[in-house]
Amino acid sequence: MLKIIPSNHFKERLGNRSFDLSLVAHIVTEISKNPARNLFEITSGFTTFVVKYERDTHTAILVTGWNGNRGRQVIDKNRYLVTEK
Repeated sequence: MLKIIPSNHFKERLGNRSFDLSLVAHIVTEISKNPARNLFEITSGFTTFVVKYERDTHTAILVTGWNGNRGRQVIDKNRYLVTEK
């Protein structure tokens, strides 16, 4: 079973900003599609998370997050982009 936990840094950012947590479901999808991935960025356009996946413990760690995305891209509703890190 996949565990998703926030890093201390992510919790601090969450305290300073409000994030849309709907990306969490997409994290599960992305890891199931590519379990060899270990560090990736996922964005809905409104919110972006950096995720580190530890295969040996089946744990996805939310490293950091912010509102918006790097490329200022417009992404259709209910869609997301993933970038390998």
